[in-house]
Amino acid sequence: MRKSFLGFLSHSDPPPALTKHPYRHAAIAHGTLAVVILGFGWATSSPVGRTALMALGYFVVATSWTWWRYRERERRDTAAGEAEAK
Repeated sequence: MRKSFLGFLSHSDPPPALTKHPYRHAAIAHGTLAVVILGFGWATSSPVGRTALMALGYFVVATSWTWWRYRERERRDTAAGEAEAK
């Protein structure tokens, strides 16, 4: 079947499998991006305290959101597995 130009936006494909340690990988990825935010703040001579608070806020919100989504996905997969077993 041929996909349209924006076929990558289709939600019919199953989501990719999680890595062995998805929570740790998410924390590392968001921590790295928080450090990038700090670097941009330093490069643009922004106040260090304000930039650090923004980076910390980003890390907490993004990591919490990602972990929540992973947990919801695990619950959904568990529920689907139990329904199949019946």
